[in-house]
Amino acid sequence: MSAYGFRLVFLAGCIGPAELAAQAAPETPQVAAAVLPLPDSLRAGAGVRTYSRAEGAVILRPSTNGLMCTADQPGDDVFDVRCYHVEFLAVIDATQRFGRIRLTDNRVDVRLKEEVQAGRLKFPDHPTAGYRMLGPIGAYDPSTNSVTQAIKKWQSVHIPFRTAAEMGLPTEREGTMPFVMASGTWWSHVMIVHTSRPVH
Repeated sequence: MSAYGFRLVFLAGCIGPAELAAQAAPETPQVAAAVLPLPDSLRAGAGVRTYSRAEGAVILRPSTNGLMCTADQPGDDVFDVRCYHVEFLAVIDATQRFGRIRLTDNRVDVRLKEEVQAGRLKFPDHPTAGYRMLGPIGAYDPSTNSVTQAIKKWQSVHIPFRTAAEMGLPTEREGTMPFVMASGTWWSHVMIVHTSRPVH
């Protein structure tokens, strides 16, 4: 786990939800948009951060429920917000670093193993959830904090190195049925894709 991820887990364990909520900044449009992929019941407790190549992670709101959302990057033509369990963020951030230096998938596997062996990276030892929305920026309306059907929405359950056969799931999408992507690898996860519909 990164130092950043450790701080989040430490804070969540030592400070109660009420105290953390009191320290949180008022919800901004950027924060409200970032938590859209989540179910209503999880939005208030989710943390929000920005992430850039230059600055890395900057926390806009702390997490009180173990979930951290990465806000949409302004200035491009894509609306992209995603949320993961804080214990999985170190893995996400490592793959983003490797992706920026254009490593192949096989080389990413090698680098991740090197990070784990060196004690710089720890995979969660339990399943963790992910939530994402992705689509054209014009399909997001900031005035109502809502998206149209042009925005794709899905959830994932990350179970590194587990296979589809072990879980009794297919490896190809069939309608809206759950399926496993990257079966047996560090990126193995159950995908749950929804029929497109407006979200707010």
